[in-house]
Amino acid sequence: MSYTQQDLRDISAAIATGVLQVTINGRSTTFRSLAEMMQVRSMIEDAVNGAGSTGEDRVLKTSYKRDYQ
Repeated sequence: MSYTQQDLRDISAAIATGVLQVTINGRSTTFRSLAEMMQVRSMIEDAVNGAGSTGEDRVLKTSYKRDYQ
């Protein structure tokens, strides 16, 4: 699903005013709690900023080298 900067502004405004119903991406949604709204806002932020564009979670890959003596 594609989100816009306006969707992010809309949910942020709803959170700021304590309203649990907001229209995001053309769909009206009633949230169960402020915590749920904040989770969705984080998801929208990631999508708008490009972090979630592949639909995959971000993964940190590490490597190490053993020093055998």
